[in-house]
Amino acid sequence: MAWLVRDAVLADLDPVVRIDRASQSTPWPREALRDCIQGNGDTVMLVICPARWPGAPAGFAVGRFLPDEFEVLNLAVMPDKRNRGLGRLLMEGLRDKARGAGRDTWILEVRDSNQAARHLYRSLGLIETGRRLGYYADTGEPAILMAGPVEWIMNESQK
Repeated sequence: MAWLVRDAVLADLDPVVRIDRASQSTPWPREALRDCIQGNGDTVMLVICPARWPGAPAGFAVGRFLPDEFEVLNLAVMPDKRNRGLGRLLMEGLRDKARGAGRDTWILEVRDSNQAARHLYRSLGLIETGRRLGYYADTGEPAILMAGPVEWIMNESQK
């Protein structure tokens, strides 16, 4: 199955909202997702499989261009489409955007308990740089801060 990553457009708002609500314990407000799709320094990428589900995204990622780095703000894949490498495809799409805009570093926050996401981010060269205790209001869980170079060299353990 051929998955593609593309930029989101405003017509994608409803599917993005559905994915976020199905994937997150505290989904973003519709208006916030709309604002990200419309720009203002943010970029939203979708992963789709046009041959099997024409026009229906399986996941999305939101990133923001900061003066010296690129921040990954949100990444979500529909629960029934997980474990297919779609999160990696989305991150690679964001990485290409960051690299194209001249950003050398990317940063993000992830739930302490989200081991799958932390593994993905480590495989992309990000390392833990800190913690924010009590960051997530729904559980009081800490956020793990991660950062790394947009360009990374895979070591033997990541191959």
